[in-house]
Amino acid sequence: MISVKKKKIQFALKVGEILLKNGAETNRVERIVKDILIAKNVAEVEVFATPTVIMLNVREGELDDTITLIRRIYDRGIRLDKVALVWKLALSFIAGDQSDDQFFDELVEIINLAPYIFLVRILATGLMSAFFTIMFQGNQADFWVAAVVGGMLGVIDYGFRQLPLSDFIIKLLDSSLITVVTLLLSMEVTTLHIDKVIFAAIMPLVPGVAITNAVLDIIRGDLLAGLSRGIEAVFVAVSIATGVGITLKLGALLGVVYL
Repeated sequence: MISVKKKKIQFALKVGEILLKNGAETNRVERIVKDILIAKNVAEVEVFATPTVIMLNVREGELDDTITLIRRIYDRGIRLDKVALVWKLALSFIAGDQSDDQFFDELVEIINLAPYIFLVRILATGLMSAFFTIMFQGNQADFWVAAVVGGMLGVIDYGFRQLPLSDFIIKLLDSSLITVVTLLLSMEVTTLHIDKVIFAAIMPLVPGVAITNAVLDIIRGDLLAGLSRGIEAVFVAVSIATGVGITLKLGALLGVVYL
């Protein structure tokens, strides 16, 4: 039988799973999982991670004393607070400042962290959209309308994520509805720049973290992870553009907007 305690292997794999689920780079995931097991006197560790799977191979002694675990990653999002907390906890565990039980208890607490407060989500998307109008050189009307549209995006996105829909479909519906709202508000606010408000309102939907991680993975030589993240980001961008484009075209046909 393999002499490595399975509990520690499960700990390391769980750390990798949480990091991947919440937007961490695959390179960092592989490194921290390997460091955890090496710090616990595991002789040989191989870790391979992509955005959708993490594979761990551990060996001690003879080739027969080998254990391989694979964990599929289905639900992925962006919770960088969880990434930071898990990373800090793992480093503490590696340094020997945490016992196995303490480590597991704190890991469970991080996993069970409550989602962002609903009102905070609305304010965050609203303010983000509003301040992007400044970057796009919008006027005061654009600023306040973008704040309203961005806040509504927070509500709309939250509602769609309670349904069994893919991220592609959710982003398409989000972008379509905020375009509709912008067009309706433009009928009341004559000084509104529709293009600048729509650009600002869709910015919270742009997969910035995925694009950044894709570039970093490719630069580091993790071509499979980088390409998969890059393709994912492209498809999300296409869904956003499709939602906005179709809605604007329908608006033009109905005479609400002139293209």
